[in-house]
Amino acid sequence: IKHAQEVSVDFVYGKKVSSIRKKSDGFVISAESITINAKKIILATGGVSWPCTGSTGDGLVFAKSFGHKIIEPKASLCTLVTNQTWFHQLKGVSLNNVVIKTASGNKKISISGPLVFTDSGIGGPCVLEVSRFITDFLPDEKNPVKLVIDLLPEYEFKKLDENIISICEQQPKKELANVFAEFLPKSLVSKICEES
Repeated sequence: IKHAQEVSVDFVYGKKVSSIRKKSDGFVISAESITINAKKIILATGGVSWPCTGSTGDGLVFAKSFGHKIIEPKASLCTLVTNQTWFHQLKGVSLNNVVIKTASGNKKISISGPLVFTDSGIGGPCVLEVSRFITDFLPDEKNPVKLVIDLLPEYEFKKLDENIISICEQQPKKELANVFAEFLPKSLVSKICEES
């Protein structure tokens, strides 16, 4: 900013740009009660992902008006809203390593990494990575994307079964939910038992 001020750049704040017109020697920018003439412009308006920050997609409209080809924006690297409404009760509960499996068209996808439950579904690095592959199919309430989440990918089923049986034999009075809590957060185990 200091350098810009040294070369007499004017900063205009709080003015929504309504139009940008190209003319032979530059551009005319209309922004609420002011008009700005510029030899060159840089469009740096953001996308459409978070309108409350001012990122409403206007930049795409301006770019298109200058002949640029616009690829339809789609959500990517985003959390996922789930049909399981009880997930919000686990908001903030995280798992260090899960495997999420799904399909995108004919392509099978398997991504591993951390997961966190959110107020509307699931998030975290693993989910963000999965979202890149399935955004073409979202949102579609009639045909929701199916995800399979392995909460304990480090255990083969047989080994996990053996561990659970061993704990039950060593501590026969221990409730099953508390046995599973040896492997997963207790709040998650309790909710899964409640929903089963």
